[in-house]
Amino acid sequence: MGLYDFSFYDLIMRNSVAFADSICWKEMDDDRQMTFADYKKRVDILALGLSQIGITKGDRLGVVGKNSLATTGKEEGDMGILLRFRNA
Repeated sequence: MGLYDFSFYDLIMRNSVAFADSICWKEMDDDRQMTFADYKKRVDILALGLSQIGITKGDRLGVVGKNSLATTGKEEGDMGILLRFRNA
């Protein structure tokens, strides 16, 4: 596997197996935490949701929100704003 064949999702998958119960995110404001296994679950849920609303490979997205567990969707109803860009 070459350097450019290894995607960010490959890294997430590898870390969820190798470091499943290790902390990958710690919220500084209130000490909430997320493990690598939990992070992969959140990524998979987000990917499914994006595909269900029509986002496909190659689409450009922008997310406006605080860099926190709330923005990742860990807390229901507390997501950032999702912007979708299309080439005209």
